[in-house]
Amino acid sequence: MSQPREFERQIYDNSLQLQGRLYGYCPVQAEGVVMGKRFYFRARWDGWSFSAADTEDVDPIDIQLGEQGFFREGAYGQQNQDEASWMPYDDAAEIIKRCAEEYVASIMP
Repeated sequence: MSQPREFERQIYDNSLQLQGRLYGYCPVQAEGVVMGKRFYFRARWDGWSFSAADTEDVDPIDIQLGEQGFFREGAYGQQNQDEASWMPYDDAAEIIKRCAEEYVASIMP
């Protein structure tokens, strides 16, 4: 028998000053802060995206090319199989932390 899916999880990583809330399915989403900057994560269909805003006047949801902040995206599961829409929270948290590490490395002198 499979375990029931969780519908919300808090994510933390003190070394990245990362804290956020992972929630939902179809899409799986997360919002929070990394190094004091807001981030947004979304997994839907067969891919995911992560963005972090460099300034308060930009919503990370609106960043899609990295012009106003940090942006990463990737494939997940098999193409056209909607696996990202049901991404396990462990996988989502791992991707978020990996992207947060890249973001922190990009803004540190």
